[in-house]
Amino acid sequence: MHVAREGEGPVVRWRGDARWTQWRLAREDGGAEVTTGDVQHHDGECRIHLPGELQPAYYRLTLADDTQHHCLVAVAPRQCWVAPGLQSGERWWGCTIQLYALRSSRNWGIGDFGDLRRLADAAAHRGASFIGLNPMHALFPHNPDSASPYSPSSRRALNPLYLDVQTLVDLSGCEEALERVQSEAFRERLRSLRDEEMVDYAGVAAAKDEVLRILWRHFGEHELHADRSRGAHFLRYMQERQQTLGPHALFEALQEHLFAGDPNVWGWPAWPEAYRDPQGDAVQAFAREHAESVQFRFWLQWLCELQLEACQRYARTRGMGIGLYCDLAVGLNGGGAETWQESELFALGMHAGAPPDPLAPSGRTGACRPEPATPARRALPALHRDAARQHAALRRAAPRPRDGADAPVLDRPRRRHLRRLSPRRPARRAGAGKPAPPVHGDRRRPGNVAPRMREAMRERDLLSYKPLLFEREEDGNFRRPGQWQHKALAVVSTHDLPTLRGFWLGEDIELSARLDLYPDQASREQQVLGRAQDRARLLLALDREQLLPEGASVQPTSLPDATQALVDAVYAYLARTPCWLVGVQLEDVTGQLLQVNVPGTTEERFPNWRRKLPVPIEALGSDARWGSLAAVLRAERTGPGMDESHPQELPGPETASIPCGTYRIQFHKGCTFEQVTQAVPYLRALGISHLYSSPYLRARPGSTHGYDIVDHSQLNPEVGDEEAHARLCRTLRRNGMGQILDIVPNHMGVLEADNAWWLDVLEHGRASAHAETFDIEWKPAQPEMTGRLLLPVLGDHYGKVLEAGEIQLHFDGESGEFGLRYWDHRFPIDPASYPSILSALPAPPARDDSEGDSHAVVSALLDAFARLPDRDEPDVDTRRARVRDSGVYKRQLARLAARHEWLSRWIAACVQRLNGRRASPAASTTSTP
Repeated sequence: MHVAREGEGPVVRWRGDARWTQWRLAREDGGAEVTTGDVQHHDGECRIHLPGELQPAYYRLTLADDTQHHCLVAVAPRQCWVAPGLQSGERWWGCTIQLYALRSSRNWGIGDFGDLRRLADAAAHRGASFIGLNPMHALFPHNPDSASPYSPSSRRALNPLYLDVQTLVDLSGCEEALERVQSEAFRERLRSLRDEEMVDYAGVAAAKDEVLRILWRHFGEHELHADRSRGAHFLRYMQERQQTLGPHALFEALQEHLFAGDPNVWGWPAWPEAYRDPQGDAVQAFAREHAESVQFRFWLQWLCELQLEACQRYARTRGMGIGLYCDLAVGLNGGGAETWQESELFALGMHAGAPPDPLAPSGRTGACRPEPATPARRALPALHRDAARQHAALRRAAPRPRDGADAPVLDRPRRRHLRRLSPRRPARRAGAGKPAPPVHGDRRRPGNVAPRMREAMRERDLLSYKPLLFEREEDGNFRRPGQWQHKALAVVSTHDLPTLRGFWLGEDIELSARLDLYPDQASREQQVLGRAQDRARLLLALDREQLLPEGASVQPTSLPDATQALVDAVYAYLARTPCWLVGVQLEDVTGQLLQVNVPGTTEERFPNWRRKLPVPIEALGSDARWGSLAAVLRAERTGPGMDESHPQELPGPETASIPCGTYRIQFHKGCTFEQVTQAVPYLRALGISHLYSSPYLRARPGSTHGYDIVDHSQLNPEVGDEEAHARLCRTLRRNGMGQILDIVPNHMGVLEADNAWWLDVLEHGRASAHAETFDIEWKPAQPEMTGRLLLPVLGDHYGKVLEAGEIQLHFDGESGEFGLRYWDHRFPIDPASYPSILSALPAPPARDDSEGDSHAVVSALLDAFARLPDRDEPDVDTRRARVRDSGVYKRQLARLAARHEWLSRWIAACVQRLNGRRASPAASTTSTP
């Protein structure tokens, strides 16, 4: 592989004879030829001078006389991609989370891509520009309790445990999966998994695998055909990703097969010798014999990418400037798919890590990493491309032996490594149509990144990772905000460090002591004393910025716990830095005490990578702590709002279910769900793929078309009930058919007494929640029409209809409502007019003290009606209060009228008085409809 920067005009050299004369350069993705030229020869050296105007991309360089070999040429942009807003001076903030830690009422015991979408909604609503995620690489399905995201089987594949299986079931049309998930026993399993404080990986994996295999069988039977859109899309996906994901899918099928026969088979180093070579005859024979099992793993990866890409699209359409960034693990597990596929490229037995430091007394030990030798360069471009597809952030660490002894530090070729990061960050990524997020390096402790490397990172817009706990001045004080680096992501802590609350209370020190991580008692005591100083230093830093919480001083005793005010102040401190990005750990938002991972421990000693957030995602949006912290960050930082010019993206047309033949069904009482269900097999035989169904929501009785809907929340009882509708849908699925439903959102039946939304608008005007549902001109051009609504209702002139007594005032004793009735029509009275109605006659005198008390209660209630806000009140909250309070008052009036005879008689008398006598000019009403 040859790496060059944009505009350099790279030269490729090698030792060889003069038999090579011509070269050809083409895009690596199979594109057209870019250019050709002559090979130059000088003193036994061959040279190819490539043009300097090559665009950033990967290219394949071949010799005309040698079709067996090629050289991969990477032309890197001079800088990593940076969002235009950040380039123009904006500073953004976002949140970081371990995806598995999200709770919800809908997931299956582990945070999933559905929860991620809901988090994107909650975060974007608060003004966040990104969500930072833990590595979501594929782990080991045969051993789900091996849960460290930094020890993956493959970094090119995703972890199917993050699939939103519930959504897959809901959209699948698979009756077997629906019945399994809706069974009481399975629902109880899910409730138990959700309620656990820690993620039960084994339980989650068992539940998801059980249902996913059902869905896979259904997909194979109904969709896995080249003439079905989803099947064709999946088959094309397998073809395009065969080189990168094919070996992973084969590895997982092989590992499952061998593990079933011997539970001691933990990975490929424990496989029989014949299976250790991915190109060997035994492996190829297994792939042929177990093709369906391999396809199943490929299908899981396809689903993962579809759901994750949908989350990213949604985050961007919600206004996030970046959307998602996903961590890329430095190394991986030596027994996994990636090392099996290209074992010669890895330094098996060597582990990445970091030396001991005050916050990790035993140091940090990671998984094996690529050997920094020339052959490994072949693997990195593919890995970077796969990472870019997942919007990965890249990290850097130093190798360390497993036993924790002193470790060598490998000197990586800095320029070449940085250039390799850049090709996947051009201004527009091929095929995605979206700008990529910034790349950031890892700097979890001071001193483990060489100064020249940091300088080179800044030159190429590669962001540094800046935890507050490590940003110190020479004297140990926290660095002032103005002195922080611009091109950086600022955070308080990381998953390997204590949470803000844990830091403040010293819980990490006590935890390390309980786990025997300190070499001696003196080390622990040193940490205790140092932490006392750090608390004071942090308060002094806040005091310099005038950010001390109200009532607190620079004395740590003034804040015995990390209050919300302290959390807000610390993040305000970060927000004032010039760092391009600030990341908020949701563990800090929810006040979590224990950290995500304790370096130097295994799952047997501490539940690493398992702890869930205490707050479900549904409650996070309204959580006062989240709102308070977000307000602080918005006050200090800028960020993109909703991009109205950027329409919400849709999946590609190849993922759509495209009708091949439709049949119009006009549902009414003479054409019901049951009748159409019986006709489905016949329609399928005709070649019909989809029913084109007329509206079948609740409509006016006797409707033959369904457009006069009166309730969008119910089915039309003349067409059938919920069970009959479900049977129709199941029959369509079984026959491989779909349904196109005419939902007519702009059609409703009005004027009569059967549309609750319409009646609410007549009663409350613009204060009604449904005021904008109907096409009403609330601000008419003619001032005299303000507050009036003209509709063709009356059968004659208003005066004649009124004198004839056809319009009658009525009181509904069950609901406590006054209204006007005209044949089948009903017009509710403005509740604020109720006192006017009851002023038609004086109230009857109280006959005793008990009745006198009820008179006082009714009088107070009428005063409350009179004080209701006007229907045209401009304040939205006041209008909502009107609707809410009037409902309460009407129910109270109904109860009082049912309880007190004098009140019901008085109401009836007033109604009779206002209705007058038929054909009497005196018949009139002063009420306001």
